[in-house]
Amino acid sequence: MQALRSTLGKIEAHSRAVAIAVTALVVLAAVVRPYAGALARYYLDEAGGAHPQFVMKPGYTVLIDGQATPVFGVDECPLESDPSKAYWLGGRPDDIPLVGCIVVGPETKEVRVRVRSREPEVWKVVHQERDGFPVTLVQRPNGDLVTEAK
Repeated sequence: MQALRSTLGKIEAHSRAVAIAVTALVVLAAVVRPYAGALARYYLDEAGGAHPQFVMKPGYTVLIDGQATPVFGVDECPLESDPSKAYWLGGRPDDIPLVGCIVVGPETKEVRVRVRSREPEVWKVVHQERDGFPVTLVQRPNGDLVTEAK
């Protein structure tokens, strides 16, 4: 009987220690969470890097009316290999074409695009901030947001 009480006492002490550790982690996370975004924003600003331009290669596939659809641009394709300057959506191709890309820079307001092989569309580029971080959205003339087809 004494051995059973001793074992139960050890289990109880261990359970208390685990409960205290979990509580401490939850409290620490609750305290640190509001500062995490500000800290990340600080280091991004300190790095001083300009916002990259986003590049879609010719034939990049996006969702249009619920279907995977290749799109083609009219812009020159950047030869930049640094992703902090030119970020290729879907990965940088080995053979970069001269033209036909869709390039969205930090100041771009609209881009001309060919959807399938139809007439060109002009997509609106919306630059926003969410939680202190820049967000770039691309919107078709009908108001639908452009998203990658997976």
